[in-house]
Amino acid sequence: MTTKAELQDLLRFLVQEAKLPLKDSMGKVTALQKASLTSADTISKTPLATLEPILNSTPDAKTAKIVLTAAKRVVKKRSLGSTTSTSTASPSKRIKTSSTGGSGPSPSALESSLTLPTASVPLSTLQSTSLQTNRAPLFLAFAVVLLAYTHPHQPLSSRLSLAQAVVSANSRSKAVHLGLESGKSAEGEGWGAGQPAIKLMGREIRVIKRWGYDPTAEDEGDGGVDREGSGTRKRSNERGAGNESGLNTHNIDANEASSALSSSTLLGNDIDSKDHLPQQQRPPPVAQTDATVALWGLDMEALRSSNSQRLGPEASAGNTLPIFTPQSARNYLLRSFATAPSKSGESKKKSTVKEQTQEREHNCGLVLSALDILFNSWAPKLSREELDKRAWNWYVAVRPEVEAGQKGWGGRGLVDLGKIVGMKREAQ
Repeated sequence: MTTKAELQDLLRFLVQEAKLPLKDSMGKVTALQKASLTSADTISKTPLATLEPILNSTPDAKTAKIVLTAAKRVVKKRSLGSTTSTSTASPSKRIKTSSTGGSGPSPSALESSLTLPTASVPLSTLQSTSLQTNRAPLFLAFAVVLLAYTHPHQPLSSRLSLAQAVVSANSRSKAVHLGLESGKSAEGEGWGAGQPAIKLMGREIRVIKRWGYDPTAEDEGDGGVDREGSGTRKRSNERGAGNESGLNTHNIDANEASSALSSSTLLGNDIDSKDHLPQQQRPPPVAQTDATVALWGLDMEALRSSNSQRLGPEASAGNTLPIFTPQSARNYLLRSFATAPSKSGESKKKSTVKEQTQEREHNCGLVLSALDILFNSWAPKLSREELDKRAWNWYVAVRPEVEAGQKGWGGRGLVDLGKIVGMKREAQ
């Protein structure tokens, strides 16, 4: 009988070594399991003619050849004493070998490093303040603060990642509407099938579950692979300087990805079991549930892009599931809110780079404080679902005015914080 760990290793092999797209790999796992081919060893000894009808829905033998070649390569590595293949490493070794190299900061250190600015100012100050920005950073700020009320169990690292995921999805939809991009989205083509999803700012985003992540833990670890390193890819200029969602993404390896895949697809009917995971990734018995586990926002477009061309036999096993990193989302917020030009037309005294940075971080704190006042006033009255619905309308009401059409893409305008706090619910 095939064990759960074997099925997870088989999935890792197909995604990392054979470089098959994630959406295809999940179906191949089931087919290979039925044929009792659940390891690189058994696959490498199977004739190509036997593999073809198992792996291919058409007479084309391309997929079967790719899988067979990858299996033989893995077996050869093992015979040479290689420990680089995650398909043959033990669970403990897989955990010790981070995709970014070495161990990361402790979860508590990570969360502390992501702290966002706050502004302790009178309400009257917010009411009289206008800032200059484009739409994407404001949308990001709305989502980050909203998540604190609709998903209060999510740590700040998750909120930043999830918020950037919805900003990216919204930005692409807008780009298609304006004719800047064409074709189906990655999710429209089926990428992310089997991944869980949450609703944020009125639209669904695909997520990865971070089982076992405790934001208060002091011990060192990969923090859910939070650090930016060799696996991080920048997407800030994919659509040119006007890109409204260009932030960094980071790749989660298949070890973590496998814990987030649909259990009903891989593990039969035992959908609540997590004992197939390595010990360090298993959720505590009571502390975490599906409703409270920390999440990452999955970058669907990067997932499609990274799998659009299969790598050759010499490519090393690497990262496979790209996420939106909290660090880049935070940095985007901190640098995106400038002080509005003086209404009198007087030129402002030239400031240093350090002073400009401090000023923008302070402005970011003003925006977040205004949004917190708004959401905090309505949270006791509205359900989380209703609060999410209202958030989009509130954003539309205060977003910067820009030129219509493609000319307005990435354009900057004024955000009146007085309008934001003006929508708060008055005390009864």
